[in-house]
Amino acid sequence: MAGVSIGDFGASFIKYLPKVTKTLNMTSVARKIPKGKMQWKGEEHVEKVVHLQPSGSINPGTYDGAPLPDASKQTYGRIKAYRTFLSGTVQVTDGALRAITDKQSAISVVNSELRGLMEGIRKLENFNFTRDGSGKMCTVGEDADGSDGAISVDDGRGLWASKDFSVYGPGESGALKGSFVCDKVDRALDANGKATVKISGLSLESGETIATGDEIYWGTGDNCAKGRVFQGLDKMIDDSAVPFQTLNVADYPHYSSPVLRVPVDSGTGLPGDLQARHFREMLAMLKQEGAGNLHGMTVLTNVWNCLDVEELYEGQLRITPDTKTTGLAAVKFQSSLGSIKIVTDPDCPYGTMYFLDPSELTRLVQHELAWRKNGKGGSIFRASDEKLIYRASCFEMMEMFIEKRNTSGKIVGLSSSHSSAY
Repeated sequence: MAGVSIGDFGASFIKYLPKVTKTLNMTSVARKIPKGKMQWKGEEHVEKVVHLQPSGSINPGTYDGAPLPDASKQTYGRIKAYRTFLSGTVQVTDGALRAITDKQSAISVVNSELRGLMEGIRKLENFNFTRDGSGKMCTVGEDADGSDGAISVDDGRGLWASKDFSVYGPGESGALKGSFVCDKVDRALDANGKATVKISGLSLESGETIATGDEIYWGTGDNCAKGRVFQGLDKMIDDSAVPFQTLNVADYPHYSSPVLRVPVDSGTGLPGDLQARHFREMLAMLKQEGAGNLHGMTVLTNVWNCLDVEELYEGQLRITPDTKTTGLAAVKFQSSLGSIKIVTDPDCPYGTMYFLDPSELTRLVQHELAWRKNGKGGSIFRASDEKLIYRASCFEMMEMFIEKRNTSGKIVGLSSSHSSAY
């Protein structure tokens, strides 16, 4: 049989992407949590004026007949967020098409590829949503040589099998050291609690070696994501004095977020355990800085630190002969300052809890996720001139944005009981 032509069904897949986008919007925490109403206005960036300091033209000690205070202006600043790009590609081979005898079977094959793309976008998007926007996937651990086909990393969840990655020295100014392909990540953690990554195709720059503390980034060459990913929660919610959204935070420290750093255990030197007072301290910090009504605030964390919340109340459970169910009905914490719900994401950083005011977080979209059409009857598939394949590509332009940074906060430095690299 002649098989199916790409023209038989290619154009029909234009209508599938809105379904993919709708599913992403319903299932991705990076899309569900932000509730800000700001719209994209502008070309390469969005801009907004924020209030930074009140006017000092007030005299609480005025007396009868006293002169009025001299007028002075309040302090405002401009914050800007620049667009980032996300893209993805699916492909089918000429051989696969010729082996298919009817249109519906062809649609099933490509639909499977489409679903895989959707899941990949969602996972990578969620991973970066809770990071700092640098594109860093993890940090190299104690086993750093790599010549034996393995390295250790502090977090293996961002390393995908068959994907290429770049290795840079620590920090923004770290130089490129080399690249490798991830073959697999072992389930079991090593003796240091790190994930073991089996690698191949290790390529090092002249005179370079991989060392503990080096950083691993998504992709290589022109497709390396270093410094090109949308800004995530770890950057938006922080007390660092470095400039953020083009505003010099060192000059305006109130334009930062409350951060509660859990001290290390003095006996073991390891990260400290979660305690109920940590919740109360963070809520008090947010309330003190004017976060308003804290009821309904969302706490985003990983499943392991969420489990620690349940264990806080383990000693309060009372089991009687009639008890059929034990444990918390819902993961929720309540204090005199407000109640918070806890949401988990499997890719959220270990040892971190983000206390979020969703109304201040906005997912700004300049161009919705959409197929790139090839101009021939609206078809989304293009024939490759180099390989016997047809490709369809989608892309999106967006950025995450936060206005009032001090209405959200985070707890960092918590111990994590994760027992698997996955």
